[in-house]
Amino acid sequence: MRCDPTCPIFIYDTEIMRDDRGHAQAYLHAHGPAGATALLVEGIVRWHDPVSGASTENEFSLLPSNTGGRVTIPASESNVPETARISAWFTRVELADGSIWTGGAETLRQYPEIPALSGRMANALCAAAGRDAVCCAWEIETGDWQCVCGRWNDSTAETCLHCARDRSDIMEQFSPEAVEQLAPVSAPLDIEDPVTEFQPHEQPAPEKGVRMKRILAAVFAAAVFATLALAVRAMRYEAYDSSGLMPTSQSVEQSDI
Repeated sequence: MRCDPTCPIFIYDTEIMRDDRGHAQAYLHAHGPAGATALLVEGIVRWHDPVSGASTENEFSLLPSNTGGRVTIPASESNVPETARISAWFTRVELADGSIWTGGAETLRQYPEIPALSGRMANALCAAAGRDAVCCAWEIETGDWQCVCGRWNDSTAETCLHCARDRSDIMEQFSPEAVEQLAPVSAPLDIEDPVTEFQPHEQPAPEKGVRMKRILAAVFAAAVFATLALAVRAMRYEAYDSSGLMPTSQSVEQSDI
């Protein structure tokens, strides 16, 4: 990511929506400085396609509503390929206290993206540093440093330009090493699996009570079967005459010869 660490406003999130006709609508969400009100924000929005190398730049000028110090920069463009990305930088910021900041593309610096934290460390960081904490506090070789709120600050800054946290305090309390100590890895529970006492191909012997129930059920089934068989034989005996022929309900009259 590229930004000017001395700028009172910094972009922390970007939304891009596209349609099937190549039109793109973007919203760049930015935070204003702690305890200050921005009256005017001007800058450049840049669409860049890393595949083709094509880029488009448009100026913007906003009068922020200053709801909670947040600034949203809308940007739209046509004929935008799927691989295109958007970025922005500020050229002028006027604050309610009368101060004016100016900058441009030549003052931008390249910084690493905000490193992703594991759920364990993210939970521990938010519990200790606050709900707005998104990363550990750390600094790079030049002395520029990143606050837990995600903002990059100049090496000369002793407090974060966004949240006003003290540099020395957060570097001590919320460095990657310190946050790791806040969220120790839990040892796995030592639970013995009762199934492991048997061999893979062995089955536990059934209890005596279960075995006796199975025997009684088999004897009962055999008795029922034998009773049914005798009943069927008796019925068949009554249905046939002594010659073994089934009697019929029809009688055949013999004609006189």
